Amino acid sequence: MRRPVQRHRTRLIGLVAAIPLAAAGSVSAATAPAEAASAAIVAFVRVDASAFTLDWWDLHNGTDCSRVTTVEGATDYDDGGILSSGASCEPPLNTPFPPYYGARMITKLGAPGDRLVRAASSTSLVSAHAVRRANGDVSVRLINKDPANAATVTLSYSGFTPSSATPTVYSYLKNATSIASSTTGSATRQTVPAYSIVVVQLRRNG
Repeated sequence: MRRPVQRHRTRLIGLVAAIPLAAAGSVSAATAPAEAASAAIVAFVRVDASAFTLDWWDLHNGTDCSRVTTVEGATDYDDGGILSSGASCEPPLNTPFPPYYGARMITKLGAPGDRLVRAASSTSLVSAHAVRRANGDVSVRLINKDPANAATVTLSYSGFTPSSATPTVYSYLKNATSIASSTTGSATRQTVPAYSIVVVQLRRNG
């Protein structure tokens, strides 16, 4: 059965002056197991609080394999780490878990010297954040928190005119084991899959 696609609007309002791109907050070991299938999204929600750094409960946490469950189609090993510890129930040692990809997606959004852009979304199910690159380009991060439905997002801008070229889009999808990239959608319209993180990289016009 085809899933419905939700439609939402996101507006980029303008630059927040002199705020360097930084991510901050803390995610405890108690949070990660409970949200294993969407741990990358949990990490980004904490980043939304705009603290200076993001600390995740250790690189390798470990598990005794006694509470392995399935959450939204993904196996939760009851391990709060970023990488697999190689326990008997887990993938091979150092296999990335969702928090790893969540952290990697931040690098697609911006880099030191870029600036945060004020952004707003018309729905709590899709959060929007944006960065003005040092060269004048803009990157937009969209997080679809709906586990079942894709969201069609209409983007509008103030103080920025995007190129008509098809943007580069990086995606981390539910239960994925890698970050995908493609040229898709447009500067004014994107489809964000269910339970996913998407970064849209936009060139400035001219």
